[in-house]
Amino acid sequence: MTRPAKTLTSAILCLCIIQALFGAFYDYVIDRYQMDVNVAADGVYRVDETIDFDFQTPRHGFFRDIPVGYGIRRVKVSDIQVNAPVQIERDKNYISLRIGDPDRTVRGAQRYEISYLYDTGDDGHYDYDEFYFNLVGEGWEVPIQDFEFRIVFPKPIDTDYIFLTRGAWGSTDSVDAAYSISDDRTVITGKAVSLRPGEALTMRVQLSEGYFSGMRQIHDWTPLACTVFLIVSALAVALAFFLWSRWGRDAEPIVMARYEAPDGLTPMDVGYLSDGMVDDKDITAMIFYWADKGNLTIAESGRKKDCVFTRLKEPVDGSPHERKLFQQFFSCGTDGVVTMPELEKRFGQYVDGVKQSVASYYTGDKSLTDSKSVGVAVGCGTLAVLPVVGYAVAMTVNYMDAATLLLLVGGIVAMFVGWLCGWSLMRKWYLRSPGSNIALICVYCLLLVVEYAFLVGVTFVFNGDLGSPWIFACALVQVVSISVIMFLSYVTRKRSAYGQEMLEQVLGLREFIDKVEMDRLRTMIDHDPMVFYHVLSFAIVLGLENTWAKKFSSITIEPPNWYTGSDLVWDAMFYSALSRRWRSSLNTARASAAGHGANPRNPGMRFGGSSFGSSGFSGGGFGGGGGRAW
Repeated sequence: MTRPAKTLTSAILCLCIIQALFGAFYDYVIDRYQMDVNVAADGVYRVDETIDFDFQTPRHGFFRDIPVGYGIRRVKVSDIQVNAPVQIERDKNYISLRIGDPDRTVRGAQRYEISYLYDTGDDGHYDYDEFYFNLVGEGWEVPIQDFEFRIVFPKPIDTDYIFLTRGAWGSTDSVDAAYSISDDRTVITGKAVSLRPGEALTMRVQLSEGYFSGMRQIHDWTPLACTVFLIVSALAVALAFFLWSRWGRDAEPIVMARYEAPDGLTPMDVGYLSDGMVDDKDITAMIFYWADKGNLTIAESGRKKDCVFTRLKEPVDGSPHERKLFQQFFSCGTDGVVTMPELEKRFGQYVDGVKQSVASYYTGDKSLTDSKSVGVAVGCGTLAVLPVVGYAVAMTVNYMDAATLLLLVGGIVAMFVGWLCGWSLMRKWYLRSPGSNIALICVYCLLLVVEYAFLVGVTFVFNGDLGSPWIFACALVQVVSISVIMFLSYVTRKRSAYGQEMLEQVLGLREFIDKVEMDRLRTMIDHDPMVFYHVLSFAIVLGLENTWAKKFSSITIEPPNWYTGSDLVWDAMFYSALSRRWRSSLNTARASAAGHGANPRNPGMRFGGSSFGSSGFSGGGFGGGGGRAW
């Protein structure tokens, strides 16, 4: 034997050994797979499959998965015939044939014969027709030793436009795949060997326009549905704007500087009036307020300079929620004395109740919101449902399924995000600087861009090659319309006459703290040396404690009679630092409350933060799919 012959023999032997070892990893194999496809003049395929299995272990049979979903297109599979018991299962993208008897198993060589009509419908091309079919899909879980196919066309085809590809999805190779065509150019036959799991074999034949006639038409309702969606969304935004303009537009506050807080209001009240909620800093500021009013004293003690608070008198003239907070503050200690460690252990559990008391107090005649506008605001927010439902329907109008539900859920999340943006932006609109408001608006715009990109991505994933111009346009309209409607829904809650008056007074106090001139301030100090302490607690709730303290940085202020401690430096910045130190220390009050039965949805208060806080490719055609044993 010559050297080349020996080499060839060795190579063949090695391949045989590798093939045997490779097959040992599977408990069944497909020895032979024969497919005949008869193409009718109307583009419907009669597919006949003969599959020879070799089951090494007992099995009932196998699943044959036939793809039917391709974006907006749905293939019709009918006249299914199998030479064994079969159960047919259908979903959006596949028909699964469960072949075999559930009451018995088989082993060894088994032959299954399957036939069905496969109607792809109009191919959608205006200048040519085509046959584009995955003879073998990438869904088989075991190797196919030998695959043979025969495709019969109703009329002759052009041999220059026949493309056979083999490989993983997307492959354009034709290695180890061969075909031949009959003399009359109507029959293609071919074969492939040793197809691995995940490998596809795809045949594409480009045909002249009009080759097929009477094909089933594919109706794409997307353009019509998207047009309706765009119109409805525009009308929803216009109606929301009308509701806000007619019943929810607030008058611009008239701000005039005022040198003291509104009569009878504590810092906690001012904090609530300014943004509609009791922040943690509003609670902390009450300590300075009570000290200034003579209700308690503060003493610094110990190496850690912890504070001891001693009760002097009850705030008799205070509101019910102020008296409640005062009593619960000292209930953390004994005999009218409470220390910082005691507050850290117990105070956090009381704060939620006080916050609810404040909200309850500002109802009825003292409500900050016009009652009629609340109902209008709810109706305004309901309009956002139209673009939510409209987008989900428009993107899946040709076939509604789980993707429709997913897009609905995404739209509902967008509604919540839009309302949250409106709430966080507008509730402190007048308390922030114009630059801060602009920066926050930019952040929200960036959030909308992220939301838009996510929505487009999800739509593409679930709808394949759906007309992308519609996706981009409709997704943009949905994001913008939902955001605008939910923002308008929030601001449609119009301030009541009382709420308008209180806001103007609070903003007047803020104007004074922020912009009072030194000459005016010195005159006030000459008249009342304690003016710094009278305003300090209100400056804290308005986020201006540092601004207020810095105004006194060059002024010597008298120490208060309610604070004692060692090594005190009696300047205004001392109290600003003291306020921050209290918040940092009392932060453990919330953590303690959260660990001892506090409401998990709102686990107590938090001290800290800011002021606190064309040849085709493998797998690219119709058909294919795969199978698996059971």
